Amino acid sequence: EGMTLIIGTEALPPEVVRAWADRHRLFNAYGPTEAVVNSATWEVPAAWTGGPVPIGPPDVNKRAYVLDSALRPVAPGVL
Repeated sequence: EGMTLIIGTEALPPEVVRAWADRHRLFNAYGPTEAVVNSATWEVPAAWTGGPVPIGPPDVNKRAYVLDSALRPVAPGVL
C-alpha cells in the first residue's frame, strides 16, 4: 500500500492503471529502449476515469516530436 510505481512498457493498458492507481502513486514512463532512459513521464491523477493512457509531456530539458514515415511532424491527435 502507498508505493510509488513507475511503469515503462510498450503501452500501459488502462486495466493495469485501474488495478493499481487507487492504492499507489502511479507513473507511465516512456523512453527509447536502445538507451534505457525515460523521455516522457505521466503521473496518473487521482481523478483518472479511464481511456487511453498518455505517455505525458517530455521530461525536463527534453523535446518530443511525433513524425510520420517521411519524418515530417504530424498534427496533435493524429494516430
